[in-house]
Amino acid sequence: MEDFFIIGTICLLIYGLVRLNKTSKERRMMIQMGMNPALQEGKEEQMNTLGFLKWGIVLAGVGIGLFVAEIFVQYVNMNEDTAYLAMAFIFGGSSFIISHLMVAQQIKKHQKSENNPTEL
Repeated sequence: MEDFFIIGTICLLIYGLVRLNKTSKERRMMIQMGMNPALQEGKEEQMNTLGFLKWGIVLAGVGIGLFVAEIFVQYVNMNEDTAYLAMAFIFGGSSFIISHLMVAQQIKKHQKSENNPTEL
């Protein structure tokens, strides 16, 4: 179990360093092109909230899948490994689909409001 945490920590560290390097290169290129990187950060923050929504839905779906798998193992006498794996993938995958539909709807609504601003 400790090996899993060590490997996970190393992977997260590598991911963080690569992302930091990429972000700093993007900011430097934007400054060289005469763009203001601060204006782009607001858009990224809005997309981050949609990412949190997506992962929240996915994790809830996997949790429900594990709960349903436990019910199947207890009452339907299904193989334990098969039940947990199948339900986690079924509910996790369906939650990805639901989150995609919700995010696409949010983006369409946001684009529509940008294209047709209401004037006071």
